[in-house]
Amino acid sequence: MLTRRTVRQAIVLSGYGMVLGLLFLILQAPAVAMSQLGVGPDLVLSLITI
Repeated sequence: MLTRRTVRQAIVLSGYGMVLGLLFLILQAPAVAMSQLGVGPDLVLSLITI
């Protein structure tokens, strides 16, 4: 990452996860998209709290 601020890193990671989930939906992979959108926020929250 280009910044050391944890909150900013979390925002960028969340945005990346959302884009990836939408890309999976566009590519006709709804199961993978739903798992990405389900696991992504939990991962970001755990990274912030650690």
